[in-house]
Amino acid sequence: MTSSDDDILRMDDVARQAEIAKQIHLHRRIAEAGAFSLFCPSSFQRPWFQTEKKITTLIKGNQVGGTTCAVIRMMSACLGTP
Repeated sequence: MTSSDDDILRMDDVARQAEIAKQIHLHRRIAEAGAFSLFCPSSFQRPWFQTEKKITTLIKGNQVGGTTCAVIRMMSACLGTP
């Protein structure tokens, strides 16, 4: 078991049911809309997405969403969405 599994086991029944309902709702939204449409850039990512330049750089540290930004930009270009 992972630590998140342990956390759920420590919750009381009401809290556990609320967490399960929250996760089910999220998974249904993803299934209906697709994860791509639920993406919302962080405040530091927003300027990178808003630029109209053809070539841009994203200088960042580890684990801040740089790969996600690149994937979203590529998917947007392929799908023709802004």
